[in-house]
Amino acid sequence: MSDIQAAAEEVKKLLGGKGLDILINNIGIGQEKYPPADLTELHIFREQFEVNVIGNQLVTLALLPLLRAGNRKILANMFSFLCSFLIILGRPSWVQSHITMEEINGSLRHMEHPKQR
Repeated sequence: MSDIQAAAEEVKKLLGGKGLDILINNIGIGQEKYPPADLTELHIFREQFEVNVIGNQLVTLALLPLLRAGNRKILANMFSFLCSFLIILGRPSWVQSHITMEEINGSLRHMEHPKQR
């Protein structure tokens, strides 16, 4: 069992059969220095995506059954809306991971509420 699955089981136990009303994912790591895309080493991109995208998704998927059982069913993924503008400032891996999360959020929103766009 992964740490994330263990945490989800602990949350389930603490809720005592009730659902989870609100899940707030505060994702994100960044680098101390932001080289341009052509100078950013691949391991930096991988680390950003591993934490900012995959980590976020693993937490969301682990807790989604509890969230669906909740009353309010609110999922808030915290990330910067400025990411679309910061690409020009030379933060390619951070920006790309956040733009990816923006798209994933749209997909989740559509999956849970098909009439919303």
